Amino acid sequence: MGTKWADGGEDNAAAQLSADYSVVGVSWAIGTGRRAGSSSLRTPTISTANTLTRTIGGTEATMFQSVALLAASLSFGTTARSFLRFLEGAAIHLSIHLTATGALALYRGDMTTLLGTSSVLFTAGSWSWFQIKVVIHDTTGSVEIRDASGAVLLALTGIDTRNAGTGFCDTVSLGINGNSSVLVTHDYDDWHVWDSTGSICNTWTNDTRVDHKLPDGAGNYAQFTPTAGANYTCVDEANHNTTDYVESLTAGHMDSYTFGDIGHSPPSIFAVLRTAVAQKDDAGARSLKLLTRRSAVDYVGSAITLNQGSYVRVVDVQETDPSTSAAWTQAGFNAAEFGIENV
Repeated sequence: MGTKWADGGEDNAAAQLSADYSVVGVSWAIGTGRRAGSSSLRTPTISTANTLTRTIGGTEATMFQSVALLAASLSFGTTARSFLRFLEGAAIHLSIHLTATGALALYRGDMTTLLGTSSVLFTAGSWSWFQIKVVIHDTTGSVEIRDASGAVLLALTGIDTRNAGTGFCDTVSLGINGNSSVLVTHDYDDWHVWDSTGSICNTWTNDTRVDHKLPDGAGNYAQFTPTAGANYTCVDEANHNTTDYVESLTAGHMDSYTFGDIGHSPPSIFAVLRTAVAQKDDAGARSLKLLTRRSAVDYVGSAITLNQGSYVRVVDVQETDPSTSAAWTQAGFNAAEFGIENV
């Protein structure tokens, strides 16, 4: 599979985070990202817990995460708290805490057993990006943390990294996990989660950014009914709303849209995450498939079940350009249409 999840904070109004995550805390905010014009996910200046947890599925013991963090302060106050976690269901295998010196402290469980502390990476008020590889196992577990240059900040082998369960990671969590008794603001950007499978993204990466692209024009299909105007103008906002959308009662109907181009020149594209926020509004089974159209050919994903009366983000991952079976390129992405099929 490779890439399991990515979030750059561009399409999540704080009030709508529940479409993507199990949310703890009511005061999440959207901050300023580490690049011009980008956004971040911000834990607010209150002392209570604020976490975002997402089930990513799978039974892999080897997992990677990377994230950029800006810490307004390097202190959590009277109680140290983690900000990044690897879980199996509700059980936290490993957690990471930012120390008062700007290092990363690794724990088994949620701040339970200290396994090791990295060299210093962070200074207050500045963005830093890092990536971490973990292998979950009772006796042969391992952890390695690297910075944006690839330098190793912490390397541990032959350790117990399994806190409970059977020894895999199917859930990840970001944000301050508990009351720290101090006002702390953290911004998170370019969160990327992947495993060691697949052919495109299965090992260490370079410093990674998450780009968010929106519909900007009509595609080949416009079979859904818009609330007003052209179909693509009903789904071109960064954050979903309940008054501007497309809908269909007919199985097999498709909508597709052109998207904003990737304007920079990425050396690698690890994956394209196709996403839509959707619900069903009546009884009976209803699913949605996500669509890519490349070179006049449609590539449709698996059916994803929708919830009755509550919006949820449906996501699938395309590691390769389906028209070439190779890694996505800037030109390939810019030439593609993406959309939905009612099932």
